[in-house]
Amino acid sequence: QAQENMTSVWGQSDLICDVTGMDLMGLPLIAPNATYDRVFTLPLLTISMTKGTGIVTSVPSDAPDDYAALRDMQTDEALRAKYGIELDMVEKYAPIPIIRIPGGDEDLGVEDFGEMAAVTACIALKVKNQHDKAKLVKIKKSVYNKGFYAGVMTVGSQKGKTVEDAKDGVKSELL
Repeated sequence: QAQENMTSVWGQSDLICDVTGMDLMGLPLIAPNATYDRVFTLPLLTISMTKGTGIVTSVPSDAPDDYAALRDMQTDEALRAKYGIELDMVEKYAPIPIIRIPGGDEDLGVEDFGEMAAVTACIALKVKNQHDKAKLVKIKKSVYNKGFYAGVMTVGSQKGKTVEDAKDGVKSELL
C-alpha cells in the first residue's frame, strides 16, 4: 500500500483497530454503481474465511455463488440468525441485470444465458444452496468465461461494450 501512498513506510501499516468479519455482518453500505441506494454486508460461505481481503460488491445476476448466497439469506431464517442478518436486509433485493451473454451452454442445459446468466444456470442445474459446490463451480467456469469474452454490458457508461473491453473503463471509474 505504500506504493499507492496509503502508508508512509513500505510494508508497514498502523493498526487502527481489530475488526472481524462477524463485526461487519449486516453493516449498511453504499456500493459503487449499484442500483440500490443501500445494501448490507452478507456472508459468502463459498470463499475462504481464513483471510480477509475486504468487502466485495455482490453481482447475483452473473456470479452463481453470489446468487445462491443471496437466495439462502432470503429463505433460510436460521442462517440469517447465525450471522445477525434481518429479513429486511435481504428480502427486497433481486439480482439486477448488467451483462447480456448471447448463447448458452449445452453442458449446463442452458440455451441462452440472457441478462441473468447466474440465475438462469442455477435454475437449470437446480442448485439447492451455496453448498452445492460442484454445480456452482461448473456454472462459474462457464458463465465467467462466456461473460468475459462474449458478454456485453447493458448498463452504465460502458453500455454496449464487451466485458473484456469495458474492464479497464470500469476499473478507472471505480478508482
